[in-house]
Amino acid sequence: MGLWTVRVHSDPAYQVRDAETYADEILRMVDLLGPQGVAFGTDMEGAGTDAVLKRYVDLRAVADSLARRNIPASVLHDVCIGNYARVLKKAISV
Repeated sequence: MGLWTVRVHSDPAYQVRDAETYADEILRMVDLLGPQGVAFGTDMEGAGTDAVLKRYVDLRAVADSLARRNIPASVLHDVCIGNYARVLKKAISV
């Protein structure tokens, strides 16, 4: 499951507001789904003005935040690229 970067800034119930809180939500999803079921949501084109992450380079800040939290390197790899690569490889091999 990917975490998309869009939010409605006027919705106080949605806690993802920046790279740090995006990382928080990624870890919450890992706790719920397991590390093999979570990936960055990278569909940013057309996300509009309410995007939490506005450029792909912003994902670096999320990866850095996750790395500072001392999660296992294998989980960091899977969430940042491994799971996406696995799913993409399977999808294009069908």
